Amino acid sequence: MLKSLLFTLLLFAAPASADVLRIGDATNGAPLRQIQFHAMELALSGGHDISMKRFAPSDAVNALKKNAVDLLIIEKRFLKDIPSGFQQFPYAAEALCLYVHSDNPVGSISPQEITDILTSVRPRWSSYTRLSSADIQRIMLKPGTSGIKLLRRSFGELIPDREIMQVSNIEGLFIFINNPAALGFAPFYPDYPREIALLPVNNIAPSTQTLKTGTYPLTRQYVLLCAGQPSGILLRFINTLRSLDERRKLPEYGMIPLWEVTP
Repeated sequence: MLKSLLFTLLLFAAPASADVLRIGDATNGAPLRQIQFHAMELALSGGHDISMKRFAPSDAVNALKKNAVDLLIIEKRFLKDIPSGFQQFPYAAEALCLYVHSDNPVGSISPQEITDILTSVRPRWSSYTRLSSADIQRIMLKPGTSGIKLLRRSFGELIPDREIMQVSNIEGLFIFINNPAALGFAPFYPDYPREIALLPVNNIAPSTQTLKTGTYPLTRQYVLLCAGQPSGILLRFINTLRSLDERRKLPEYGMIPLWEVTP
């Protein structure tokens, strides 16, 4: 079992009498910049003591049980034996997607085939369709970006072949996908160009709906989890993260919101 990856990500000291909010990040590297921003904002505006620590998913729920944290951000699939009274709040979903030119004839691909494409020296489209014998021109976002971290969360610490082209941002990736032989690896962006298509995995295409339901195989859904009904600073923070304004911002990070806002 992995040991807890426990370290302070950000810590703002406040007077001893101030409210304290301890946040646990068990997402294994999901883009949580907006959560960090709101934690900092809350600390500076209200004189609160805010800490954010990282946990291995296998240890995160126990940390909440032992009152080591007040709030967890964790993948939904790890929440199988949640104690009675714990409260879950759907937050966001992300997915590794395969972008191809709209003329690409491949109908679907499997996770094992994706691994083979990533690690092969010279993969060819002929392994997946009779209509093309071209080499697969693989493109991914550079290391350090949310895209490469998502790829590792989806396929582990595999070492992609060095011949894979790397680009700095999603706009650059879309430019190269204009080549019918190209295959791009990146998070889900609903506003991709019309000349680009999303390749189905196990016959299920990524979409806002399949990410929300979790039926697209490479989806990761995150929830906010706390021990009991939230109140005070904890409730304020959860409401901020699940606000209408946050629904508009999440797609900038390659994520979609999993909650609905009532008028």
